Amino acid sequence: MENASTFQRYVYIVFFMIVSVTLMTIQSHDHIASAFSIVPFSTKLNTKQRKLYVSTIKQGEAANHRPTRVKHTKNDINLRRNKRRAKWFQDGEKQNSGSNHATVLRDLSSQGTHEAANIAYDILTSLESSNTTRSMLNVVHYASVINAFANIGKASFAKNILDNMIQNCNIQSTSIGKDQECDANEYQYEIDGDVVIIPNSHCFGAVMKAYIKEHTILKRHERNAFHNRNKSKAKKPHLEKESGSQTQQLFSLASTCEDITQQMINLYKITGNEALKPNTVIYNKLLKAFSDEAVSYIVPKERAALISSFSSKKNELNQKARALVEKSIELVSNMESGSTTKDNIAYPKPDSYSYCTLISLLAKCAENDVEFAELAESYLNKISSCDTASYNAVILAWSNTATRKGAKRATALLEKLESLTSAEKRNEIPNEVSYFTVISAWVKSCVIGDGGYAAKRADEILQRMENRREKNSEQKRIYRPNVIAYSSIIDCWSKSGSLDGAKEAQRLLDHMEYLHSNGINTNVKPNVITYTSVLTAYARSNNVEGAHRAQDLLEHMKEMYRETKDEEIKPNVISYFAVIDSWARSNSTEGGEKAESILREMENLYYMGDENMRPDVRTYARVIASHVKSGEKSGYESAEKIVRRMEEYSKTGMKSHALAIPNVIIYNTLIHNYTRRRDSKRALKILNQMDRYNSGMQREEHKVRADYHTLNGIINSLSNGNVKGKSRKALKMLERLEKSNIDGDWALKPSTRSYNMVINTCANTSFKASEKERYEAMNIAIDVYSRLVVSNYADVDRYTFISLLKACGKLLPMNCQRRDQYVADIFQSACDEGIVDDDILYNFVRAASKELSDSLLSCISSHSTKNATAVELPKEWTCRGAKRHFK
Repeated sequence: MENASTFQRYVYIVFFMIVSVTLMTIQSHDHIASAFSIVPFSTKLNTKQRKLYVSTIKQGEAANHRPTRVKHTKNDINLRRNKRRAKWFQDGEKQNSGSNHATVLRDLSSQGTHEAANIAYDILTSLESSNTTRSMLNVVHYASVINAFANIGKASFAKNILDNMIQNCNIQSTSIGKDQECDANEYQYEIDGDVVIIPNSHCFGAVMKAYIKEHTILKRHERNAFHNRNKSKAKKPHLEKESGSQTQQLFSLASTCEDITQQMINLYKITGNEALKPNTVIYNKLLKAFSDEAVSYIVPKERAALISSFSSKKNELNQKARALVEKSIELVSNMESGSTTKDNIAYPKPDSYSYCTLISLLAKCAENDVEFAELAESYLNKISSCDTASYNAVILAWSNTATRKGAKRATALLEKLESLTSAEKRNEIPNEVSYFTVISAWVKSCVIGDGGYAAKRADEILQRMENRREKNSEQKRIYRPNVIAYSSIIDCWSKSGSLDGAKEAQRLLDHMEYLHSNGINTNVKPNVITYTSVLTAYARSNNVEGAHRAQDLLEHMKEMYRETKDEEIKPNVISYFAVIDSWARSNSTEGGEKAESILREMENLYYMGDENMRPDVRTYARVIASHVKSGEKSGYESAEKIVRRMEEYSKTGMKSHALAIPNVIIYNTLIHNYTRRRDSKRALKILNQMDRYNSGMQREEHKVRADYHTLNGIINSLSNGNVKGKSRKALKMLERLEKSNIDGDWALKPSTRSYNMVINTCANTSFKASEKERYEAMNIAIDVYSRLVVSNYADVDRYTFISLLKACGKLLPMNCQRRDQYVADIFQSACDEGIVDDDILYNFVRAASKELSDSLLSCISSHSTKNATAVELPKEWTCRGAKRHFK
């Protein structure tokens, strides 16, 4: 019976528990139901309903006394712990143990938060203010608080604590000397009954660490500010470019850490305590300071493009960085040799960290510098136990040289790492960074038109990485190529400049799509950069097939975006530009129409609200080139129509005409293509159109100034064209160049090529021209030669004399005394310059009479002067020819 009654009691208890839970659920459900009285459960909630739902849930929990359980993070736990510690020390509890204080301070120091550092400082201050607790202090307390500020980059607070310790030591009055007794464990001195604590190497090292951390934080803020300014400029293109003075000025990290090291040396000289002698850790901190400041002087390429007058700024920064690199090398050399400082204190021996820091510095500063890479590899051999990071740093150094030699050395180091792995040295395993850096080395060494050599080697490294991943099933995550590696190799293939290279790029793209779609490697999902690189490869193939393939790939990208709405594969303005460029390079008759249709599509996307699809002036220039290169008469008209549209947009500001104002590149594109087709009339027409556009523009920034390429292009078109009076017109272009330079436009000045093309224009005067016109052309040629001789920014060369002799032979009649006189003077000047070659000699023999050639070439007696060569001439006539030709 007793067992039955006990069982009944348990049943009743369970029943009442179930009833209670049910009632509580119904009560909370009533609250929830009231929130959903407007819409059924299957309907999505709007913002107002969602807020009502959340508030109702909270009311139900409050009514049922069921608080929601909150997951506490590590920071929350540390926050509560720190509050308890602060209250603990304020109440004066457990202050009889110095070891407890040190443990708490060390824990606070390791948290790396501002609150923990402030609490640690308050604890230290409270301990110092009390006579009973001051005797418990030792150097560990101070080092922990300094390290707490060092971990958050508050160098000024850390330095103040260190300075107060040194000041308390009363160094100036030499109260502490080498004969003073010191507690070696706690760095305490007994002076007049008071305990004085001197800082140890940990304190000095922590202060240096604080400055290094603060420098890193400031550099990060500067970098973020730059990116934010760059984004704002992308939205507002009218903003001016960044100047070098706008960048935040960082303090000199190297000088600051050198001063701290010297401060430590001075304290060591006074106290004589060997524990205060700068050790390897201190000098490693100094090396780290040198490295961080040197790297901060290296300006990224994307930032360099936005800094005005960057060439001079870059030289200045490079000199500062190189000086710090040399100082680091000297420091490590002194540590290796064990030499002494200027204070007669021996340097400690370097350790692995010393060499690794220096190798990392050399790797980051080894841009186009093979010497730094060789030095980094020499230091690698001095490390007793190298790890993967050390090898990767040296591989990076060779990669940054951007040379084929650097790529080969990087590959050799990777092969060495792979061989060490086979010998079961687990700390020397090549990781994905190793392979990616070697791939980058080959990509950087790639040059346009190398036939795909660098791309093949980079592709081989990628295949080795894939094979290693398949063989080591346990380390598949380590050897997993990503989209950056594939995209880099695709870009490398695009630089080969052939259709085969474009097909290889397409093969890699197809392989990436296969790996990603089948879930084999989710890291190789192709993005817009990948697709655009393949489009660029087709553009650089310079044929019609490549243009058609690029067009098809762009349509494929648009179709995928319409289906998936994935922004990562949405074609951007660069993708469209690559397809337009492929049509411009194809020289196809349909290229102009295809390119303009793509341009119209970009304009329509912009009109529909996609501001990122706005075509720039380069896009319009390539469409114009597509029309002109098509060779169709309608192409010329379409090209000039686009230019007129841009001019109308510049004058009226109406975007319905175009979306970019013309610049000198637009006009030069037309002039250059007309010159190639020897259509000097159309070239002159474009120049006149440019001048009319400038005269009608009131805003100075919208005016288009003819530059060196514009006027030289006109002269070249006149030289090869058939225009009446072309010698006079060419002379006017030359005078325009000379006048612009005299007026202060130093970028617009005639070159030797400018003078030579005018002389050649005179020489190419038609045989059908009148005698008066040929006579005028000869006078212009002699006048231009006279200007070239006295010019301050051009000099005569072999082409000058070839064109002059050709002009004499074509423009002056045979058996003319004036002709022989000009020919003799020109040939004698060429001999005086020492640049006579076979071409000059050939044109001289053709232009001179037989009597003149026999007279001046009397040194040749073996055969007729008509078959003479420059080798038979006196050496002083040809001695400078090779040098001039090389220039």
